[in-house]
Amino acid sequence: MIGRLVVGGLLAAAGVAAATVGAEAAPPGAGPVSCLAVARQVHAEGPRAAVARLSAEHRWDGLLDRIEAGEGACVRLAPALKPGTDAATSEGLRLALGRALQTAPAEVLRLGDQAFPLAEVCRDNAIEPSRAESRRFKARATAALKQVRAPALVARRDACLRALGG
Repeated sequence: MIGRLVVGGLLAAAGVAAATVGAEAAPPGAGPVSCLAVARQVHAEGPRAAVARLSAEHRWDGLLDRIEAGEGACVRLAPALKPGTDAATSEGLRLALGRALQTAPAEVLRLGDQAFPLAEVCRDNAIEPSRAESRRFKARATAALKQVRAPALVARRDACLRALGG
């Protein structure tokens, strides 16, 4: 239910008419993943079918790249996508959200615990990172988080900084 509300909100914010909600997803290899198209797909097919299709079409990683880059519309899809993930796709989604802390910390903090507990996102989730990679992530994420000053996000920011050890 939350996922449909999030997706519905994304569609409404983008001014998408209800008639376009059932639009077909782009065929494999049709260019970059459109977060709006993914929102439509989740709304029309449900999260499990949407994640399965994105994976089968080899587009899941492209979506994760856009989430990791901190693209707001893609980051905001995470709560809607999460119910459709399995262990591997869930791990990738959590990793991408954690990496997005470096570039779009406010977007990630606004999610709160909707996709994953914030304490799981606010740490280096990379698989076997080197010490240098882990230090680099922590330094970048900490610096980005310290720039978040929105009153509504301060408590989440501080909790995230504590989870990072910063």
